Amino acid sequence: EGWAQVGEVVETEIDAPVPGLDVYQTMALFENRAFLDEMSALAMADIAAPLSTFFVARVNFVGPLRGVALPDIVETQVTPLVKDRLREQGVRDLGERRTVDADGVRNVDELYAIDGSFHVERQTMRDYPLPNGKTTDVHVDAATVDMRLLYGLWAPRNGETYVAGGAFPTSGYRSASDPVSVTGDEDTGVTVTAEISLPLARPDHRAELLSLVDAVGDSG
Repeated sequence: EGWAQVGEVVETEIDAPVPGLDVYQTMALFENRAFLDEMSALAMADIAAPLSTFFVARVNFVGPLRGVALPDIVETQVTPLVKDRLREQGVRDLGERRTVDADGVRNVDELYAIDGSFHVERQTMRDYPLPNGKTTDVHVDAATVDMRLLYGLWAPRNGETYVAGGAFPTSGYRSASDPVSVTGDEDTGVTVTAEISLPLARPDHRAELLSLVDAVGDSG
């Protein structure tokens, strides 16, 4: 509940590591629309890019799997595709993959994390209240938020496997506008500066994401 699909389902053929094996990935990306709407209301702005995402990728294997190391395929073929899709949504500076404790996730074979950052574009705050009782639209500078990509991996069953996870913020968002004139004279008049401070980092981000990952394990 509160999640909405972003863009179209994307199917990609993956370079197979062994002769006679064809590998295909189908991926869907979702955003936490409820969280985005809540933060947009607090910011008095329309934040356009997803702040919290979830993806599901199905990987189909056509041919023999003997001698195939699935984690290697995910690292060299699947993970870059996931990173590219997230970069389209504003995620950047993604680091190296590391294994993390799968505590709280029943139905996953491996759990990985990658830290990075999320770029929030310059925002327009609507109807910002001024000290003189009037309101105006003000432009708030772009800012960068720390984030984490967390995803689970399952061993192949019946010629297919799943990779599922998402990205969520691990720091708050703070930004400010240029001085806004209250009197209409920016050189000699009274000015104010609008500030945004959003509590993006929440303990329930990780738990909610892992519950979605667990659900993929149940269905798979």
